[in-house]
Amino acid sequence: MMSKFFGRVRVVALVLGCTSHHAPTEAETLRRVTPAVAKQWKHVSSEQLSPNGKWLVYLAASVGGGGSTLVIKSVHGSTERRIELGKSDEAESFSLSPSGRWVAFRRHGSTGKAGTAVVVTALDLETGRSCDFPDVSTFDLLGPTEQIVLISKSSEHSSTASIHRLCGGPAVNLGMVKEVSTNTARDRVAWTDGGQINEMDLRTGVRRTLVSGGDAFEGLTWASTGDAIAAVRKDSTALVAITSLESARPTVHVVTPKDLATFPADFGIVAGLEWRSDRQGLYVPIRKLGHQAKRNGVPGVRLWHGGADYLPADKRRIDDQNRPDWGYIDLTAPRFIRLTNGHLATVERHPSAAKILAYDVGAYDWVNYMQIGVASAAPQRRDYSLVDLKDGTRERILTGHRIWARSGAFVLPQLSPDGRTIVYQDGKGDIIVRSAETGASRNVTAELPTRFYFPENDPKRDWFLKDVHEQGQPRIQGWSTDRAHVLVSDHYDVWALPLGQGSAFNVTGDGRTSNKWYRRVVLDSPVQTRVNGSPNPVDFNLEIYFEWFDLDTGEQGIARWDPDSRRLNQLHSEFADLNYFKARDSKSMFVSRETSIEERAIHKVVAGWKPGTTLTRINPQKNDYLLPAPARYLTYRTESGSERHALLYLPVGYKKGRSYPTIVEIYKRFSPATHDNRPPTSYLFPYLNAGFAVLLPDIVPQLDDPGGAALEDVNAGIDAAVATGAVDPQRLGLMGESFGAFETNFIVTKTNRFKAAVSKAGVSNLWSHCNGAYDEKWPLTPGCQRSQPYLSKPWWEGWNDILRNSPLYHARSIKTPLLLGHGSEDDSVSFAQSVELFNTLRALGNENVVLIEYRGQSHTFDDATYADFDGRVIEFFGHFLKGENAPLWWSNGGSLYEGEVPNLELPGGTTETASVAH
Repeated sequence: MMSKFFGRVRVVALVLGCTSHHAPTEAETLRRVTPAVAKQWKHVSSEQLSPNGKWLVYLAASVGGGGSTLVIKSVHGSTERRIELGKSDEAESFSLSPSGRWVAFRRHGSTGKAGTAVVVTALDLETGRSCDFPDVSTFDLLGPTEQIVLISKSSEHSSTASIHRLCGGPAVNLGMVKEVSTNTARDRVAWTDGGQINEMDLRTGVRRTLVSGGDAFEGLTWASTGDAIAAVRKDSTALVAITSLESARPTVHVVTPKDLATFPADFGIVAGLEWRSDRQGLYVPIRKLGHQAKRNGVPGVRLWHGGADYLPADKRRIDDQNRPDWGYIDLTAPRFIRLTNGHLATVERHPSAAKILAYDVGAYDWVNYMQIGVASAAPQRRDYSLVDLKDGTRERILTGHRIWARSGAFVLPQLSPDGRTIVYQDGKGDIIVRSAETGASRNVTAELPTRFYFPENDPKRDWFLKDVHEQGQPRIQGWSTDRAHVLVSDHYDVWALPLGQGSAFNVTGDGRTSNKWYRRVVLDSPVQTRVNGSPNPVDFNLEIYFEWFDLDTGEQGIARWDPDSRRLNQLHSEFADLNYFKARDSKSMFVSRETSIEERAIHKVVAGWKPGTTLTRINPQKNDYLLPAPARYLTYRTESGSERHALLYLPVGYKKGRSYPTIVEIYKRFSPATHDNRPPTSYLFPYLNAGFAVLLPDIVPQLDDPGGAALEDVNAGIDAAVATGAVDPQRLGLMGESFGAFETNFIVTKTNRFKAAVSKAGVSNLWSHCNGAYDEKWPLTPGCQRSQPYLSKPWWEGWNDILRNSPLYHARSIKTPLLLGHGSEDDSVSFAQSVELFNTLRALGNENVVLIEYRGQSHTFDDATYADFDGRVIEFFGHFLKGENAPLWWSNGGSLYEGEVPNLELPGGTTETASVAH
């Protein structure tokens, strides 16, 4: 663990005659991290526990883009194997067998002129024996008989597949295949071969052809029970579903659109099938056959119509996607029910419900069509209906229901696991329980002493301002096994709300009073499952686990609900990110632990639920280098009395009692990333390595005053940081990107507190920004009313708000040296936004501004461009905050076109050409 070695001084005594020398200081014994060294850092990835808990298998994956190392570690012994995999896809690098005895992994190795060879190795974890399979493209470990299926590429359109016993025995050659799929239990494998669907039972070795003849099949889809499979004809003319695979004569259903009276004309069934849990029917995607978007015959001409729902670029994107509609096919009839069409474009497919939820967004104005991204602050209106799978009838249950695009911002309408109950949050913020069978509904939270939203996010205001980044969101966190309760968070505590008669009760108890948020977790999985809306069953006769985060201190912990006392017991906490989990068939507990200075590591849990023996071993080189001190979590109040938090990162070489030049980076909320590890490859590290502290204060935007809210929150955060003694109030820099750049542009018009400021891809003129376009998809006028920059009215009604918050209109007040960076092809914030601010400052005679245009770059930069820009930012702040020489590109006083280097006039009238490449 890093904390064991961080700051340690290695004492070296040299004796020359009778002379002794002093012990070297930390700076003399530890080296600075260089970019080349940073690329050597690795992180723990894709960890898996064997079901018996004996083995931990993980990747030591390169942070800097190099090769990965597969590590196989004995949990209860000292055995450890490390295998270099070369550059490989982390997600598909290795696989554990169902029993956990075998691991298979892909290795990439050079073969000289032939290029790179791919070899799959299967390794017996108990005995260490192994076998290799060359030239493999995909693989999987299968079944109770410990077999492996290998698929080797043979041509562009087909592959060969074979099944091998590990290790030894004859292989079973499946021949040329188009598609291979295994069921959930991995004891059956199916494959398509031209016009055939074949299947093999790996328990018995029996293989058979289920369907033959006709065109090729695609989209093999297993039922969750593993005893039924379906596919569609490649020409979309038929669905084939095979059930009762356990019997000697499986049942084969062949359904064609022409057999279904209600199937829409000119449509076909396409891949993407979903089985119902009873295997009596499937949800099927359908698409119009021969669809092709009609193209304008006049090259280069687009027509923008004021009455259109979609503008040209977005309309073309939708046409090109040709999104399928959904239907349901009942195999027992057979019968087809169309589920979506036109504006009723979304249906919540449920594995067992007799009636399922669908919603319509088309009954409202065209603004409602807009695809609201994760930054959305205003609701979308939907009409929700229940669709009966027996006859297709639709029952409208909610009209104009408001939802926010952020997943979990409010409790969205959803069906219980048994499909009998609908739970949703109404327009007042209360939780409503409705019977899907009778329509009877009940408000189950109106009388509770809590609200299921933050005051800033009162649903009656039509705005969602407090972005909680998953911290305590009011999500459904499980359904009780007795069908009596649903678990829902109120941002702090988790409540058990009755689905029928009965009362609600607070399961966690002290969240709101102690300023903690709780979230239920499931431990018996390879990596801890944080339950957010999934139907994980809750049994109140058993122990229930919760993780929590203390909003005052930043500590994280785990607690256990006891079924006998019906109380929550705190087990362990510390200033770190802790994720507990266990193996499927073992009682041994494990925990992954991460802090800002310690990469995520897996530990065995010892008494008191504390992290014990470390099972992962990576980055031993870190003990030789200077690294940052731990981040500090600050809690404070703004001038208006609101509670806020900030993260303060201390520089490499930090000395207690000293204050440091500090870069204040802003956007919205950073505190949820309190324990995120910041390795040498993170974007913050170069600033810390250059001797700067970095402060990340939380900002909560305010409606119609985003600039003023940012100014208040940033000033409060700086005051709290200065109070620690580590931040020099006379050497402050300000930096922001995107919305943070807009805030930066605004703040420097209101204060001279900062010695320098950097704005990357920021808005300066809200009027022109809101009337521009995002990559021609739609005008931003409604966009500005639905998300950033949090303006509630269009410009013609909210002109004073735009004038007050637009940095451009207050540019005369800017005295802070300002570095602007922007991509010329930015499709989120037009490059013109930075040009407007630059030209205005230049016209005002302000020479302390430089705009760096990155030709061809978009809103986010590629790695090389970010490296160039970050390097310039460090030089810029180094000059203004640390008194270093000004970089040439700032001090030379001349603009440059791409590729040009300036001529420097040297003393005596001579000149010298100098490069400004970075």
